[in-house]
Amino acid sequence: MWNPFVVERLLQGQWSVAVAAWLLPLVALGARGSIAAQWVCSLTPTGAIAAALHSRRWLFSALTCAPWVVAGAVAAVGGGHGTSSAQAAAMFAPRAEAGVGTLGALLGLGGIWNAHAVPASRSSGFAVFGVLLFAVLCLAWRHVPRRLLALAGLGFALALASWAGLLTPIIQYVPGGGLLRDAHKLLILAIPAYVTAAGNLPGLRAQLAGSFALLQLLDAPFALSALTPVPTSSLPIPHVDHQGRDVFFVDRPTLALRTDGAPIVDPALKLMNVVESGALRVGDVQVDPPSPRWSALNADVGLAASMGVGVVVYPDGRSVNTGAAPVGLPPLGLGLFGLWCTSPLIALLTRRYW
Repeated sequence: MWNPFVVERLLQGQWSVAVAAWLLPLVALGARGSIAAQWVCSLTPTGAIAAALHSRRWLFSALTCAPWVVAGAVAAVGGGHGTSSAQAAAMFAPRAEAGVGTLGALLGLGGIWNAHAVPASRSSGFAVFGVLLFAVLCLAWRHVPRRLLALAGLGFALALASWAGLLTPIIQYVPGGGLLRDAHKLLILAIPAYVTAAGNLPGLRAQLAGSFALLQLLDAPFALSALTPVPTSSLPIPHVDHQGRDVFFVDRPTLALRTDGAPIVDPALKLMNVVESGALRVGDVQVDPPSPRWSALNADVGLAASMGVGVVVYPDGRSVNTGAAPVGLPPLGLGLFGLWCTSPLIALLTRRYW
């Protein structure tokens, strides 16, 4: 479980995907606690799909995936399409690493599109040990259930298809295809097969596998030190009396700098109902445009009240109450959340019928 996929996703800030990667082998092997493991995996759409594919509890899988599926369907009916651009598909494709290229990087469970989320050792040739690890694990392939091998093959096939540009039409035109934009994350499907193979290696082969796993990420503890918590006093979080109303920040960037110079997602945007732009930049390239609502407010903040925005916050910290009422919680959302919260209990009470 010490692998580039987990480390890179943690450095990317996608802790829920990393947790799903850790728990997925429990789901795949049907081990004790697999119901709880699958439930936690479903915190993210990627984890929910991966766990459903590895689980034999089909009805429970339907419950854990329901919030994502229903929300996506409602968004589609409301005019959303869940697609992305061809440019974005190219920007999010897997990338090559020193000494092994793109294919070798993927075999070692590396190759994430974001070069800033890669430990320095991977750029210094240590990715070679990931390829050697894969070769050793292949010696135990006969001990891996065919179902796990097939799912691992599916994960690699989708990641390679993204690299070759074959997924671009799906991402660009098929509703919900945007889920495949970061196809590298689908390598999560290979982790149960890797773990099962590693657990069936004898003696010297097991020692080699352990050594190669450590060597391909020799500096992971140092790289992960970037996740060390910092005092909240170092973060510019304004106090806004929003009372559950939508908030619009005027000229406030999505990214902020900590006092040590490290870039972070602005925590103020996570503490209240903020009208976010939805725009996404990779380097100097904007791959996702701003949302129409944000664009309208950015052009004319006087529209705030008519668009249901209750508070407008200016760069100098001044906030203006527009008089708009708080936005109520959606009944469908509450129902889906309640279903998700109780799904493990439902599974335990009815597992003899599943």
